[in-house]
Amino acid sequence: MADDVLRAQAAMTAGPAPVTTTVEKVTGTPARTFRSWADAHTHLFQPSS
Repeated sequence: MADDVLRAQAAMTAGPAPVTTTVEKVTGTPARTFRSWADAHTHLFQPSS
């Protein structure tokens, strides 16, 4: 079983995952990158003044 898990994990590093429309189907909004999300929410991570 351990070999199967390691093989599966190795296969995940072969390249990016396929792009799907699942996020948009579930949320009604297209997916975006983490960078895009972080840029839009930077203010939430700034110290309060």
